[in-house]
Amino acid sequence: MDVLSRVLDMKNEDDDEFLDMPLTASEFEAKKQELQEELTAIRNGTCRTLLDLFHGLQEKKEEELEIEEQWRRHLMERAQEEYEAELKDAREEYEQRCNSLQAMVLSHLAEKKRHIMEAKDMFDIANESSSLLLHDASSQFIDRRKLRHRRNASSNNSTSNQLPTLNFFDDYLLFPTEETAEIPESIKKTVRNSVNSARPSNVELSLFSPLLTMANVNISAARDRDFRAMERAERDREKAVDKGLTGASEEDVKHDLQLLKKEILKKR
Repeated sequence: MDVLSRVLDMKNEDDDEFLDMPLTASEFEAKKQELQEELTAIRNGTCRTLLDLFHGLQEKKEEELEIEEQWRRHLMERAQEEYEAELKDAREEYEQRCNSLQAMVLSHLAEKKRHIMEAKDMFDIANESSSLLLHDASSQFIDRRKLRHRRNASSNNSTSNQLPTLNFFDDYLLFPTEETAEIPESIKKTVRNSVNSARPSNVELSLFSPLLTMANVNISAARDRDFRAMERAERDREKAVDKGLTGASEEDVKHDLQLLKKEILKKR
């Protein structure tokens, strides 16, 4: 056993017999030489005791490092598992929110579409109602004998130079018949030269537009009107409309609605 080993073994002992023993000069020199050689070996790193101690510390260090590495791997695995679990929960929450938002948007769009369709239906109903009120198809329910009598009386009392009255428009426009489907050229010329300069209303345009279009009227000169004839024609129109609306059958109404739909499709 070298000196370093003995020192390490006796460091916790109170009594050192080796130090208490008296040495002779030769023993002292021998011990001194031994200590110098051992000190030189320690400095050179070749001391057996120091190397054994170093190897023990190195093994202990490696064991502790291995334990720390295993603990680090365990923590990393736990962190990875927690990350994947949180990521999965976040994705599920994201998909749930996306589905909820999509359902809410689709519901809002469906509600908005429903309101638009209701508004469109109301507009179509109002448009069809206004077209029915202005439509002249109700004139087919007027008594034909009265029309023939009125037309004959008007033709007997009028001359070629006489201006057309509202009774004339009643015969040829408000209550057309097969005999009055084609307007003579002389009547077109008379209407073209005789219609007053007043701007007709929407109702008058809807009632008189066929004759005005065929006659190519250029309204330029004003003339006096027969107000009694106008009132009589207005009453006749109201009676005709009332009779046409109340006396129309279901088939006539369906036929008029089909005509209205065709006209609307043509305009679109």
